[in-house]
Amino acid sequence: MTTQTSLQSNKTYTQDQLKEIVFVPSKESLPKIERKEEITSLTHTDLHDTLLYIQDVLERSQIPFIVVGDLARQMLREDTPTLVGDKVEVVVLRKYITESTGSFLKTFLRLVGDIEDKIETDYNNTPIVIHVIDKDYPFFRNPDTRFYYITEFRFPNPFEDYWKEKDNI
Repeated sequence: MTTQTSLQSNKTYTQDQLKEIVFVPSKESLPKIERKEEITSLTHTDLHDTLLYIQDVLERSQIPFIVVGDLARQMLREDTPTLVGDKVEVVVLRKYITESTGSFLKTFLRLVGDIEDKIETDYNNTPIVIHVIDKDYPFFRNPDTRFYYITEFRFPNPFEDYWKEKDNI
């Protein structure tokens, strides 16, 4: 293969000539890069602060929410749990996201565009997932309310039914 540093502007090149001049990598020629999952360990304080942050954001936006996922299970099992997990998850019913409440939420979370079915953000590097759902699930109709530290949070009711269906929501 010959090396040429520049192409001549008034000359026409064939495909074969260009292949000799320009190397275009294919998937096969690129080295394989193995992605290593970064395992982060979130502390109770990280999760606690993030939960209170998203509560503040959603309440200021006037959007009711329900705590779901592993944190909900822990908060229902113990009065003052030591939270363990990799994220904070909440559910918001789409019917509560109006033009004004959605505008507040987008402002507080610095979102651009429409509010999708899932909003992923973070607070101090702790992931937050807000599931925005349209479907009427029976366990979200009359949420259970429990105190966590100095405030109330809402949870799916009955929680066992939610836990069985959580991967299908």
